[in-house]
Amino acid sequence: MKTPTKKNHQDGFTLVELLVVIAIISLLMSLSLVAFSSARDKASNTKKITDVKAYTNALTLYYEDYGEYPGNNDWICLGDYADDNCWNDNNTPENSTINTALSQYLPSLPISELSCGREGYVYQLQPNNHRYLIKWTMKGANQSCQFQNATAATPPPSENCTLCTLTFIYD
Repeated sequence: MKTPTKKNHQDGFTLVELLVVIAIISLLMSLSLVAFSSARDKASNTKKITDVKAYTNALTLYYEDYGEYPGNNDWICLGDYADDNCWNDNNTPENSTINTALSQYLPSLPISELSCGREGYVYQLQPNNHRYLIKWTMKGANQSCQFQNATAATPPPSENCTLCTLTFIYD
């Protein structure tokens, strides 16, 4: 009669196998976080373009009704901000007169979240009252500002963003 042989078989995983699985999961998680962050930035930039288009439409309707754009030659915020300032410099105030004037064409005045140390959209009427500028920031360097009359500038490399300036002339 043969005696049963004892197997040296253990159930479970070795430490090396567990470390390999943990490394693979960590790599997949880091790749998905990068993709999610990129998608979030693209969504934020798309919202900003949509907001600027809404402001240009409202300003055009105002111009058609009154023959000039609202405001003066100072840079002012478009929208309603908690501290009455945008661009975090305390030199770019909110203007309730313009907000009221535009609210008849744009009931909910859009604002943007903080990006690159600046929050919101700033507006400046040019001296001839038939032209204005709007500035805003986009997340990521070298982004397209999406408007034919818009220029893009990249601030210092420490700020991973694009500064857009739209020049709008009423024809």
